[in-house]
Amino acid sequence: MGESITVNHEFSGPVHRLRRLRITFEGAETKWEGQRARGVPKSRTTWRPARERCFIEESIVDTSDASAIAFGRHTVTVPFTTVPTITKHDGSHRIEWWVRVWGDTKFLPNVDERFPIDVPSA
Repeated sequence: MGESITVNHEFSGPVHRLRRLRITFEGAETKWEGQRARGVPKSRTTWRPARERCFIEESIVDTSDASAIAFGRHTVTVPFTTVPTITKHDGSHRIEWWVRVWGDTKFLPNVDERFPIDVPSA
């Protein structure tokens, strides 16, 4: 925490179809619900995400400049007050971090991808 992360991006192919590119650093808490059929032991509970609450969204890139969309290198600093990644849910919640890439495209579905990252405890 308090460390910098370098984000590189490069698109190939018909980049001119991307009208806008947004890259963000996000952290979210995901609440989980357990489901199991009547008579099934607790050890066979199926967990699914019930609700996600984004508690930080820091913009890394937000551009419609074609040359900046094609490729770039950016740095983001993880805040000192950041909660570390918690991936093992105990039946209540998880803390997850990712870099999100969103692109508005012409004549195609928009790009919306998350790339998970691990934020270690201090």
